[in-house]
Amino acid sequence: MRLRLMLLGAGLAGLLAAAGCGSPAKAVWVQPPMPPGVNWGGPASPPAHAREASRIPLPADSEVNRRTHLRVGMIWRVGTASFYGLHEQGNWTASGQRFNWHKMTAANRTLPFGTVLRVTDLATGESVKVRINDRGPFWPRRIIDLSAGAARRIGLYRQGLGTVRLRILKLPQPLPPGIYTVQVGWFTHDGPLRRCRRMMRRYNHQPVISFHSRDGRWLRYGKGVGLRYEAAARLVRKLRRRHYPAYMVRLN
Repeated sequence: MRLRLMLLGAGLAGLLAAAGCGSPAKAVWVQPPMPPGVNWGGPASPPAHAREASRIPLPADSEVNRRTHLRVGMIWRVGTASFYGLHEQGNWTASGQRFNWHKMTAANRTLPFGTVLRVTDLATGESVKVRINDRGPFWPRRIIDLSAGAARRIGLYRQGLGTVRLRILKLPQPLPPGIYTVQVGWFTHDGPLRRCRRMMRRYNHQPVISFHSRDGRWLRYGKGVGLRYEAAARLVRKLRRRHYPAYMVRLN
Protein backbone atom coordinates (compact mmCIF):
# COMPACT_ATOMS: atom_id res chain seq x y z
CA MET A 1 0.00 0.00 0.00
CA ARG A 2 0.48 -2.00 1.60
CA LEU A 3 -0.01 3.51 -0.13
CA ARG A 4 0.99 -1.51 -0.79
CA LEU A 5 -0.35 1.30 0.65
CA MET A 6 1.90 -0.45 0.92
CA LEU A 7 -2.24 -6.22 3.99
CA LEU A 8 -6.21 -12.93 0.39
CA GLY A 9 -6.31 -16.35 -2.68
CA ALA A 10 -9.72 -15.92 -4.08
CA GLY A 11 -11.05 -18.23 -1.38
CA LEU A 12 -11.16 -17.95 2.40
CA ALA A 13 -7.85 -17.56 4.20
CA GLY A 14 -7.08 -20.14 6.82
CA LEU A 15 -6.04 -23.73 7.28
CA LEU A 16 -7.67 -26.36 5.10
CA ALA A 17 -7.32 -30.04 5.88
CA ALA A 18 -6.29 -32.32 3.05
CA ALA A 19 -6.16 -35.98 4.00
CA GLY A 20 -3.92 -38.46 2.21
CA CYS A 21 -4.76 -42.16 1.94
CA GLY A 22 -3.35 -43.89 5.00
CA SER A 23 -1.58 -40.71 6.14
CA PRO A 24 -2.49 -37.98 8.65
CA ALA A 25 -4.26 -34.86 7.41
CA LYS A 26 -1.96 -32.20 6.04
CA ALA A 27 -2.58 -28.49 6.72
CA VAL A 28 -2.71 -26.33 3.63
CA TRP A 29 -2.64 -22.55 4.05
CA VAL A 30 -4.30 -20.27 1.53
CA GLN A 31 -2.62 -16.89 1.11
CA PRO A 32 -5.20 -14.08 1.01
CA PRO A 33 -4.96 -11.54 -1.82
CA MET A 34 -2.91 -8.45 -1.06
CA PRO A 35 -4.00 -5.00 -2.20
CA PRO A 36 -1.56 -2.77 -4.03
CA GLY A 37 -0.58 0.60 -2.69
CA VAL A 38 -0.02 3.96 -4.29
CA ASN A 39 3.06 2.71 -6.13
CA TRP A 40 2.59 -1.03 -5.60
CA GLY A 41 1.24 -3.64 -7.93
CA GLY A 42 0.22 -3.46 -11.54
CA PRO A 43 -3.00 -3.50 -13.56
CA ALA A 44 -4.81 -6.81 -13.55
CA SER A 45 -8.29 -8.14 -14.08
CA PRO A 46 -10.16 -9.18 -10.93
CA PRO A 47 -11.46 -12.77 -10.74
CA ALA A 48 -14.95 -13.39 -12.09
CA HIS A 49 -16.24 -14.91 -8.87
CA ALA A 50 -15.05 -14.22 -5.32
CA ARG A 51 -16.44 -13.11 -2.01
CA GLU A 52 -17.94 -9.64 -1.78
CA ALA A 53 -16.38 -7.09 0.54
CA SER A 54 -19.60 -6.78 2.51
CA ARG A 55 -19.44 -10.49 3.39
CA ILE A 56 -15.86 -10.51 4.66
CA PRO A 57 -15.68 -10.79 8.49
CA LEU A 58 -15.35 -7.31 9.90
CA PRO A 59 -12.04 -6.39 11.54
CA ALA A 60 -11.98 -6.28 15.32
CA ASP A 61 -8.93 -4.06 15.60
CA SER A 62 -8.15 -2.05 18.70
CA GLU A 63 -6.48 0.58 16.51
CA VAL A 64 -9.75 2.45 16.03
CA ASN A 65 -10.87 2.13 19.64
CA ARG A 66 -7.86 3.38 21.55
CA ARG A 67 -4.77 5.33 20.64
CA THR A 68 -1.44 3.92 21.82
CA HIS A 69 1.48 6.25 22.50
CA LEU A 70 4.58 4.58 21.09
CA ARG A 71 7.80 4.13 23.02
CA VAL A 72 10.93 2.02 22.61
CA GLY A 73 10.85 -1.20 24.60
CA MET A 74 7.07 -1.52 24.80
CA ILE A 75 5.21 -4.65 23.79
CA TRP A 76 3.04 -3.00 21.19
CA ARG A 77 0.69 -5.84 20.35
CA VAL A 78 0.10 -9.60 20.46
CA GLY A 79 -1.88 -11.12 17.62
CA THR A 80 -1.89 -12.98 14.31
CA ALA A 81 0.93 -12.62 11.79
CA SER A 82 0.98 -13.66 8.14
CA PHE A 83 3.60 -13.25 5.43
CA TYR A 84 3.90 -12.17 1.80
CA GLY A 85 6.51 -11.95 -0.88
CA LEU A 86 6.50 -14.66 -3.51
CA HIS A 87 4.24 -12.70 -5.87
CA GLU A 88 5.32 -9.22 -4.76
CA GLN A 89 9.06 -9.51 -5.36
CA GLY A 90 10.41 -6.32 -6.93
CA ASN A 91 7.19 -4.33 -6.54
CA TRP A 92 7.13 -0.92 -4.87
CA THR A 93 6.30 -0.83 -1.19
CA ALA A 94 4.31 1.94 0.47
CA SER A 95 7.53 3.57 1.67
CA GLY A 96 8.83 3.86 -1.89
CA GLN A 97 11.37 1.04 -1.61
CA ARG A 98 11.50 -2.03 -3.82
CA PHE A 99 10.17 -5.11 -2.05
CA ASN A 100 12.71 -7.90 -1.50
CA TRP A 101 11.27 -10.93 0.25
CA HIS A 102 14.74 -12.06 1.36
CA LYS A 103 15.16 -8.96 3.58
CA MET A 104 13.94 -8.67 7.15
CA THR A 105 11.05 -6.28 6.58
CA ALA A 106 7.36 -6.20 7.37
CA ALA A 107 4.09 -4.40 6.73
CA ASN A 108 1.84 -2.84 9.35
CA ARG A 109 -1.11 -0.51 8.94
CA THR A 110 -0.34 2.17 11.53
CA LEU A 111 3.27 2.03 12.78
CA PRO A 112 5.58 4.75 11.36
CA PHE A 113 7.85 3.76 8.49
CA GLY A 114 11.29 2.87 9.82
CA THR A 115 10.02 1.36 13.07
CA VAL A 116 12.11 -1.66 14.07
CA LEU A 117 10.31 -4.52 15.83
CA ARG A 118 11.30 -7.77 17.44
CA VAL A 119 8.71 -10.30 16.32
CA THR A 120 8.49 -13.42 18.48
CA ASP A 121 6.50 -16.47 17.43
CA LEU A 122 4.78 -17.60 20.63
CA ALA A 123 4.54 -21.20 19.40
CA THR A 124 8.23 -21.69 18.53
CA GLY A 125 9.86 -19.06 20.74
CA GLU A 126 11.90 -17.94 17.73
CA SER A 127 12.25 -14.23 17.04
CA VAL A 128 13.38 -11.94 14.25
CA LYS A 129 14.12 -8.23 13.99
CA VAL A 130 12.22 -6.48 11.16
CA ARG A 131 11.82 -2.95 9.84
CA ILE A 132 8.42 -1.57 8.81
CA ASN A 133 8.53 -0.39 5.20
CA ASP A 134 5.10 -1.33 3.89
CA ARG A 135 1.37 -1.21 4.71
CA GLY A 136 -0.94 -4.12 5.53
CA PRO A 137 -2.22 -6.69 6.26
CA PHE A 138 -5.73 -5.88 5.06
CA TRP A 139 -7.48 -8.85 6.57
CA PRO A 140 -9.41 -9.08 9.85
CA ARG A 141 -7.49 -9.66 13.08
CA ARG A 142 -4.02 -9.71 11.53
CA ILE A 143 -1.51 -7.29 12.97
CA ILE A 144 1.57 -7.73 10.76
CA ASP A 145 2.67 -9.14 7.41
CA LEU A 146 6.24 -10.41 7.48
CA SER A 147 8.43 -10.76 4.43
CA ALA A 148 8.74 -14.41 3.44
CA GLY A 149 12.38 -14.30 4.55
CA ALA A 150 11.45 -13.11 8.04
CA ALA A 151 8.69 -15.73 8.25
CA ARG A 152 11.25 -18.44 7.51
CA ARG A 153 13.47 -17.21 10.34
CA ILE A 154 10.81 -17.85 13.00
CA GLY A 155 9.19 -20.96 11.53
CA LEU A 156 6.04 -19.19 10.34
CA TYR A 157 6.52 -19.93 6.67
CA ARG A 158 5.13 -23.46 6.68
CA GLN A 159 2.11 -22.67 8.86
CA GLY A 160 1.33 -19.39 7.10
CA LEU A 161 -0.32 -17.87 10.17
CA GLY A 162 0.87 -17.69 13.76
CA THR A 163 0.48 -15.78 17.00
CA VAL A 164 3.32 -13.33 17.59
CA ARG A 165 4.41 -10.67 20.05
CA LEU A 166 5.62 -7.33 18.70
CA ARG A 167 8.14 -5.35 20.75
CA ILE A 168 9.32 -1.93 19.57
CA LEU A 169 13.12 -1.75 19.37
CA LYS A 170 13.52 1.53 17.50
CA LEU A 171 11.36 4.44 16.37
CA PRO A 172 12.20 7.04 13.72
CA GLN A 173 13.61 10.24 15.21
CA PRO A 174 12.11 12.71 15.32
CA LEU A 175 8.83 10.80 15.43
CA PRO A 176 6.54 12.48 12.87
CA PRO A 177 2.89 13.22 13.68
CA GLY A 178 0.70 10.54 12.17
CA ILE A 179 -1.14 11.24 8.90
CA TYR A 180 -3.77 8.66 7.95
CA THR A 181 -6.17 7.57 5.26
CA VAL A 182 -9.00 5.04 5.14
CA GLN A 183 -8.94 2.00 2.86
CA VAL A 184 -11.83 -0.37 2.16
CA GLY A 185 -11.98 -3.71 0.37
CA TRP A 186 -11.71 -5.96 -1.32
CA PHE A 187 -14.53 -5.81 -3.94
CA THR A 188 -15.16 -8.08 -6.91
CA HIS A 189 -18.33 -6.50 -8.33
CA ASP A 190 -19.14 -2.94 -9.37
CA GLY A 191 -22.35 -2.49 -7.38
CA PRO A 192 -20.96 -2.79 -3.84
CA LEU A 193 -17.90 -0.76 -4.84
CA ARG A 194 -20.03 2.12 -6.17
CA ARG A 195 -22.23 2.14 -3.07
CA CYS A 196 -19.23 2.21 -0.76
CA ARG A 197 -17.61 5.00 -2.80
CA ARG A 198 -20.74 7.14 -2.45
CA MET A 199 -20.82 6.47 1.28
CA MET A 200 -17.16 7.44 1.71
CA ARG A 201 -17.77 10.71 -0.15
CA ARG A 202 -20.82 11.43 1.97
CA TYR A 203 -18.96 10.84 5.22
CA ASN A 204 -15.93 12.87 4.15
CA HIS A 205 -16.23 15.25 1.18
CA GLN A 206 -12.95 14.25 -0.44
CA PRO A 207 -11.96 12.36 -3.61
CA VAL A 208 -12.08 8.56 -3.43
CA ILE A 209 -9.88 6.45 -5.71
CA SER A 210 -10.12 2.78 -6.66
CA PHE A 211 -7.24 0.45 -7.44
CA HIS A 212 -6.85 -3.24 -8.03
CA SER A 213 -4.58 -6.25 -8.17
CA ARG A 214 -5.16 -9.65 -9.77
CA ASP A 215 -7.49 -10.60 -6.90
CA GLY A 216 -9.87 -7.70 -6.43
CA ARG A 217 -10.44 -3.98 -6.05
CA TRP A 218 -10.11 -1.54 -3.17
CA LEU A 219 -11.18 2.00 -2.34
CA ARG A 220 -9.15 4.69 -0.61
CA TYR A 221 -9.31 8.42 -0.13
CA GLY A 222 -7.23 10.27 -2.71
CA LYS A 223 -3.48 10.65 -2.44
CA GLY A 224 -3.72 14.26 -1.31
CA VAL A 225 -6.15 13.50 1.53
CA GLY A 226 -4.42 13.27 4.91
CA LEU A 227 -6.52 12.67 8.01
CA ARG A 228 -5.77 13.01 11.69
CA TYR A 229 -6.00 9.87 13.82
CA GLU A 230 -9.38 10.73 15.35
CA ALA A 231 -10.98 11.59 12.00
CA ALA A 232 -9.72 8.40 10.34
CA ALA A 233 -10.87 6.23 13.26
CA ARG A 234 -14.31 7.82 13.16
CA LEU A 235 -14.69 7.10 9.43
CA VAL A 236 -13.58 3.49 9.89
CA ARG A 237 -16.17 2.92 12.62
CA LYS A 238 -18.94 4.38 10.42
CA LEU A 239 -18.03 2.20 7.45
CA ARG A 240 -17.77 -0.94 9.56
CA ARG A 241 -21.23 -0.32 10.93
CA ARG A 242 -22.35 -0.52 7.29
CA HIS A 243 -20.56 -3.89 7.01
CA TYR A 244 -17.63 -2.71 4.92
CA PRO A 245 -14.13 -3.97 5.89
CA ALA A 246 -12.52 -0.57 6.42
CA TYR A 247 -8.99 -0.01 7.73
CA MET A 248 -7.13 2.99 9.03
CA VAL A 249 -3.75 3.27 7.28
CA ARG A 250 -0.87 5.54 8.19
CA LEU A 251 0.68 7.43 5.29
CA ASN A 252 4.04 8.22 6.91
